[in-house]
Formats: sequence, structure tokens, C-alpha cells
Amino acid sequence: MRNFIVIILALVLIGYVVSKASTAFKVRNDLTDRVVYRLDFVDESSTNSVKDDVVHDAQKLGIDLDPSNINVVYENSLLRTVPQQIVGNQLGMRFVNKQIGISVHYVVNILGMHFNQDITQTKIKQVQERMPQNALQQQLLNDNQNQ
Repeated sequence: MRNFIVIILALVLIGYVVSKASTAFKVRNDLTDRVVYRLDFVDESSTNSVKDDVVHDAQKLGIDLDPSNINVVYENSLLRTVPQQIVGNQLGMRFVNKQIGISVHYVVNILGMHFNQDITQTKIKQVQERMPQNALQQQLLNDNQNQ
């Protein structure tokens, strides 16, 4: 009888841990999707509002997230996408890209044990393209502006 009770308690404990771990996995995937969605809204002046939005999304998922654990990056990048490389090589265009990234750190507690979770998502965003101008093109532009 004693062994039977120990086995039942072990199964209940294992079931609880598996349930909490699967919930943590689902919440992590949902928060990752929300971070990817928020990448489209990052620009030079919106980093604080993006942080607030990520905190709000985390609260909806049951995660207590501090804005200081969120890092938003918006900086110049020399990386080019494959289409930009093809067009740039054919037409001699230069592209100005920004590296956008959001990194989130939070802690999941399962049975009093702390598991650190990190979510980092990045993307390249084109903000401008420039076509090199030769002397004839520059002269035509100047003539059109003077008329």
C-alpha cells in the first residue's frame, strides 16, 4: 500500500512538472511571436513605446516582465538582403539598412527552481536607397530644378 501511494504521488508530481513546462514552452513561443510582430514598429523614437508594448503583451501571457530586461536595438547596418545585392550590383544602387533587434530576458519558476529565458529576434529594415549620380544626371537634375 505504501509503494502505491508513493507511485501515485510521483505520478502527480511528474504530471504537474510536465504541465508547467508545457505551459512555459507555449508562453515562450507566444511571446516570441509578439516580439517578432513588434519588430515592425521599431524606429529611432519609438524604443520606449515598443518596450511598453512588449511588457503589456507579456502581462497578457502571465509573465511579469520588467522594462529594464528588454533591450531594443536600432542601428545602421552594412548587411544587405539578397534582392538588394542583386539590384545593387545591376543598377549600382546603394542601400541604407537598419539592424533592428529586440531582446527579452525573464525567469520562469517551476517548483521553486528558476529557469532563465531569453528571446532575441532581429531583422534588417531598408530605410533608404541611393542611386549614384554621374555628372550628366546631376546636370539634368540641376537644370530641372532651375526651371
